[in-house]
Amino acid sequence: MLWLLVVDLAPARAAVLEESSRRECAVCHVMWMDEFKTGEETLIPWVGHAALMRGTYGVVSDEFMCYSCHDGYIADSRYVWTGKRHTVFAEPSDDVTIDERLFPLSAQNEIYCGTCHTVHSAESGEMVEELSYQLFLRMGNPNSEMCMACHQEYDVGPGEGKHTVGKEVEPGFPPGLREMRLRPGRDTDEVICNSCHNVHGARQDNLLPVEAGMANFCGQCHEDQNIRQPGAGAFLAHTMDVPFAEAELSPQLLAAGAQLEDDQLTCLSCHSIHQGQDEEVLLVQADTMESRFCLSCHDGKEAIKDTPHNLLITDRELRLVNLNERNVRQAGLCGICHGAHGWQQEMRRGEDPALEACNTCHGQGRQRLEMELKGPYSHSVGVELDAASPRADMTLPLFNHDFTPGEKIYCSTCHDSHQSLGQVYGAPGGRDERGLIATRFLRIEQYTDLCAQCHDDQMVVEGANHDPRLFELEYRNVRGEVPAMTGACGACHLMHEGPDPVGFAVAPPEREYPEEISRNPENFYCLACHEVDRVGREKLVGEISHPLGARPAASESSAELAEREVTCLSCHDVHRWAPDQTGPGPGHLRDGDLSSSFLLVDNRRGELCADCHRTPALVIDSDHDLSLHARRAEEMGVCEQCHATHNAHGDRLWGRDLAGVLPEEKAENRLCLDCHRLGEPGEESRVTLYRHPEQLLLSDPALLAQLELLNGEGRGEVERKFVCATCHDPHIWSRRLLAEEDASPQAAFLRLGDPSQTFCADCHGLEVRSKYLFYHEEKTRSEESPYYAMDPVEALRELLRKFRGEK
Repeated sequence: MLWLLVVDLAPARAAVLEESSRRECAVCHVMWMDEFKTGEETLIPWVGHAALMRGTYGVVSDEFMCYSCHDGYIADSRYVWTGKRHTVFAEPSDDVTIDERLFPLSAQNEIYCGTCHTVHSAESGEMVEELSYQLFLRMGNPNSEMCMACHQEYDVGPGEGKHTVGKEVEPGFPPGLREMRLRPGRDTDEVICNSCHNVHGARQDNLLPVEAGMANFCGQCHEDQNIRQPGAGAFLAHTMDVPFAEAELSPQLLAAGAQLEDDQLTCLSCHSIHQGQDEEVLLVQADTMESRFCLSCHDGKEAIKDTPHNLLITDRELRLVNLNERNVRQAGLCGICHGAHGWQQEMRRGEDPALEACNTCHGQGRQRLEMELKGPYSHSVGVELDAASPRADMTLPLFNHDFTPGEKIYCSTCHDSHQSLGQVYGAPGGRDERGLIATRFLRIEQYTDLCAQCHDDQMVVEGANHDPRLFELEYRNVRGEVPAMTGACGACHLMHEGPDPVGFAVAPPEREYPEEISRNPENFYCLACHEVDRVGREKLVGEISHPLGARPAASESSAELAEREVTCLSCHDVHRWAPDQTGPGPGHLRDGDLSSSFLLVDNRRGELCADCHRTPALVIDSDHDLSLHARRAEEMGVCEQCHATHNAHGDRLWGRDLAGVLPEEKAENRLCLDCHRLGEPGEESRVTLYRHPEQLLLSDPALLAQLELLNGEGRGEVERKFVCATCHDPHIWSRRLLAEEDASPQAAFLRLGDPSQTFCADCHGLEVRSKYLFYHEEKTRSEESPYYAMDPVEALRELLRKFRGEK
């Protein structure tokens, strides 16, 4: 009975299941519904088959049937219908191979949605986990097997000019790519087709998920080759995603399919990911040794072939290799140094890459090429132009430490490693023995013009007395180079391989100098030329010159100057002939004066001297300012009427030759009497009477100190000289001037003030009258006087005894 019941119910159950199945299937297979099999017009026009019929696709195979559920009502897959997608409704190209037993085409032999998809392929329990791997696909695709079924040989690797497939991404598949609905292999981080391509909802026809920024897209995996811009990835990588202005894509590359993005370079400007011509998937087969691939765009760099940087000629021994252990014949003219994805020479850590790019071969101690810089000095690098005086129209490039455009000086500021300006002077035909251009790779051919770009203020040396091209004697620097080779600057300055601290190009002085001079090397900058038998022999500083090595007194100068030792450069600017000079000199040698002669300040009115000698500078505009006197030339200045900074005649830097001047007088007094005599500016104040005794006996140390006579002993009766300077200070009319008080006209440069008030009495007390009479009244010393023939000191003592009433 039970059996009969089952038998009886089976047909009914089958009928129910069939009815249910037909209704579920009819969600897509609407043509299965009997309601459509009428002669009446329906909302969905009747189509008898699911395959192509009468030029119209069957409803069940139409993409709009898929969209009716994937529009967000049941599942939001609308991205499938936005953007770019896999080829549909077109016949397969010759580049693919399709097995129609697995992937059917339409009745038109075209690819359509059903070629890859069938809803009958989904398996229970895999709807979420396997969504992107095989849902509704005609075969599983966890590692892009389905893509490879048609796009065969796309996994053959770089050796065949194809992008790598099946290799893991280190250090893991980039999260940024996952956000673009890209994925690696199912169980690993291996690269598969779906790691780069979106079959639905792509942004480009090649099914890539980005519309622009290909360099950044590729750099998601190729972090070490991420060259969006210089400095963003590997050092000196090829510029990317920036306006393409410095070169033009060659016809060869354009024919091979090279692409730009908004007139900007991208990875696809050089690479073809699936149709590359070599293992680096380049668009065209590169001629490695001659680097024709690089030079096809950078034709302006081809001049390097004729320079010493053509290592195919200068490194025939193949000593130099790049980071890939390739020599110049293997890596090529460009590739020995450059790689599109980064610099190809090893650089030391901790150094600025912009400097190391050159130092990899030319750095001191690298022992790589014959052009290694021997040092120790080289021009400053890695610094800004704050301490320089750049021209307003400066054309030299500045950089950051990573070689991006910036504000600092590096090797490439002056040098262009590819071009041939700045030929070496004297090279026959401008070529060396190898036939290469004899060049120092300078951006501006003439040294002087090059230096002027940053040191415009110093270029006033051109055509002035320190321009070596005007020297009367033939001049050569320490390298043996003549001014015609070095220009105005290279005669004194070496940019490389010069001595510390500034690469001075003049041989050091031959004579030895005292320690106070030699401890400041800047003194040698002047003394190296201003020596006997050298180019500055006409302007020797002499045996007696202004002291060097001392510091100005703090009370006599500014705090800043008081911290500095006096050197030649305390007074002189070796580049500027005159303080007000703004342009080059006249182009010939000329005699200088106090308004020129490379002085920092016009010194005709003592302005330069006053910087360190404030008190003596009070002589300016006083009666001792002989620059205003009719008997003296104004161009001699104020201080120079008596003093000489160089070639002086005594330890007081005396500037006047006193030979033959009043030889009977003491040397100290002759300094004053040279003017205070007939025919000289001080003749109206000449000493006509017998002067103060030359010797005197004083025992008061305080008084001696006040008169600046004390010699340090300070005890007992010490016999002293009495000279003009004992009482007089030739620079100051009165000490009261220092206190900004009015001075009596009787002060007369006296050290202790107005004699009518204090001066004589300070020393002589009540005896001042008799002493004054003896020395200042002519009758006291006339022949009729009993004291005439006596020794002046004894005569004074006799007079004093009588004055006191002594016997």
